[in-house]
Amino acid sequence: MKSEMKKVAILLAAYNGERYIAEQLDSILAQTCVSVHIFISVDKSSDQTLNILNNLNSENVTILPYGNRYGNAARNFYRLIQDVDFSDYDFIGFSDQDDRWKSDKLSRGIDLIEKTDSDAYSSNVTAFWENGRSKEIIKSQPQKKWDHFFEAAGPGCTYLFRTENFTQFKEFYKKNQQEISAITHHDWLIYAWYRASGFTWLIDENSSMFYRQHGSNELGANKGIKQKFNRIKRIKNKNFRAEVLKISKLIHRQKLPTPPGIVESGGGNVAFFLKNFNQTRRKPVEAFFLAFCAVIGIY
Repeated sequence: MKSEMKKVAILLAAYNGERYIAEQLDSILAQTCVSVHIFISVDKSSDQTLNILNNLNSENVTILPYGNRYGNAARNFYRLIQDVDFSDYDFIGFSDQDDRWKSDKLSRGIDLIEKTDSDAYSSNVTAFWENGRSKEIIKSQPQKKWDHFFEAAGPGCTYLFRTENFTQFKEFYKKNQQEISAITHHDWLIYAWYRASGFTWLIDENSSMFYRQHGSNELGANKGIKQKFNRIKRIKNKNFRAEVLKISKLIHRQKLPTPPGIVESGGGNVAFFLKNFNQTRRKPVEAFFLAFCAVIGIY
């Protein structure tokens, strides 16, 4: 019976999403074996996103007050985390505005969380392009001792949390709001906080959704030659290191475990990467590449 279904609150951050948001919402509302409610925050947009949402006829969708400019997806999600009362829900999930979810995305995630006694969940995804091409993006390599300080647990739109421990993250956010607002990867920060806090995170080896690739999505699948050059650029211009340091300093200040010397060295030095290179990223080639960048002086 529906009354026995797990209740899931989905936090969806939107911005200029008129082209795909209806399809995204349809795939969430079509989830099987769960009772789902979508909370949407629309960053001030120049298209018809808000009108599309206002014309929805669904009691399972709540649109938060509109008018503020947040500037990036992370701040829009932080707004949702702060403003939505999800205390009556069993689980919390995130959504982008332009993907398609498999119909059992939530029920499968909840089932795995409960069977493995995990606290949070993410998964692999199937990237797809307008020309019909698709490719599975693997994020489920074995977790490493310090990977949460150097990468997220996969796309944030696959994340699913037990409400009781996500409420703790909400309190952490409220106490550190100013500092967290400067962190531009909310999914990476949340993964770092969960792992450092001793919570168990499961990364599902199965793909839970179709992850749309186009010119407007913020990060995308991070595959291909262009994306590899962009990754090198992020390392060379110190943006990646700056994010590592911001997250590490914040976690360290909570007296939670952090990689040795990472704060003092401004995000990690050559000695750290040589000693821990196989513990920084889940994918070995990416861990080696990060250590290589440190050795040649571009990290």
